[in-house]
Amino acid sequence: KRRSKALSWLRLAFFIGAAFIPALTTAFLSTAFILTTLLLIIPFITLIRFTVNANRKADFHSHLAQLNQMELDAIDGNFHHFKGDGTEFINPDHHFSFDLDIFSKGSIFQLINRTTTTEGEQHLASLFTEPIYDATKIQLRQRALQELSRMPYFRQKFYAMLKLYDKSEPITHKLKYLSLDDTEKKKK
Repeated sequence: KRRSKALSWLRLAFFIGAAFIPALTTAFLSTAFILTTLLLIIPFITLIRFTVNANRKADFHSHLAQLNQMELDAIDGNFHHFKGDGTEFINPDHHFSFDLDIFSKGSIFQLINRTTTTEGEQHLASLFTEPIYDATKIQLRQRALQELSRMPYFRQKFYAMLKLYDKSEPITHKLKYLSLDDTEKKKK
């Protein structure tokens, strides 16, 4: 936050410089005015981009810290920080999910749910209500879960990256910023 404030003041200084220094030093001589203005505006735009990136990075780390705190709370049985308990998926007419109490406060859904998007939460709910019976598909899913279980930084980064972006953006736009290479570096 201190860095962000300092960058804001620096941007203001460049903006004021870009607005007033050319006028004062060149008396509107066209070539000198344009060059001086460009020399001050380029660092101003660069500072804006740097500030946006610094703020995004700070937000990312804030989401990581928040996730880790929520996981610590979950160890103590407190799951209310996560997206939901699935009560909106309760269906009294479903042939087993209602009887097994899969969706409710303290349910298996709430225990497992780490989704950040509505689509993700709906997909997770469908995994509980629409089981697969094909052994090959079950084995593929098990292997995927085993692989993900060995990638805690990837899972955390995935969560934090999805929290950064507007929910109206397509999920593919959010995922393009997630690199597996970064997760492997942290792992070593």
